[in-house]
Order: sequence, then structure tokens, then C-alpha cells
Amino acid sequence: MATIALTSNVQEDNTLQAVWAGGTNADNSVPVEVSRYRSAAFQHLSGTLGTTTVQGSNDGVAWGAIGAGVTLAAANAVSIITSLPRFVRIAYGAAAAGAVVTMSATR
Repeated sequence: MATIALTSNVQEDNTLQAVWAGGTNADNSVPVEVSRYRSAAFQHLSGTLGTTTVQGSNDGVAWGAIGAGVTLAAANAVSIITSLPRFVRIAYGAAAAGAVVTMSATR
């Protein structure tokens, strides 16, 4: 199990862009704090996702599924979360290989 690095930046319009690249089965990504944003859109860009999910935490320690579980399953599909916890991360599940996931959070 590896921790997948985060590349992020805040755009001039105060949109937070984040990319996690290279996730495989049982990896977790570096979390990103999203408490200043009202919604976030997640999209799978490349690689194989398997049963990859978006997880949330209010303390950065205890992690769980957001709502009923936001699963990123289809290539290029966008999943939008409108009620955000303090932190989010990507949990790469079975069959994930080289998965690249991006997030765009807006205020």
C-alpha cells in the first residue's frame, strides 16, 4: 500500500485543482483540505479505476465513505459532491492500476 502524491494549486478564480496520479489496488492518496469550498467534482482521467472511492474525514485520521459512497467507476465520468467534509482523499480499490484522478473544488 502506497500513499499517492498530490499535485494541487489554487486558480485565480479561487478554484482548487488537485491531481492524484498512479494509484493502484489498496493505495490511498494524500488528503486535501476542502473545508473552504462548497462543492467538488472528481473525474477519472486515465488508468484503471476498479472500485476506487472518494473518502472524507473531519479530523484527517478517521476516514470513511462520503454519503452512500462516491465510487469512481467509469472512464471520464464526473462525480460531484456538494456537502464536503474537512478533508477528502482517494481510496484505490480492487483492480485499480495506474489510475489518475482529478478534483476541482469551487467556492
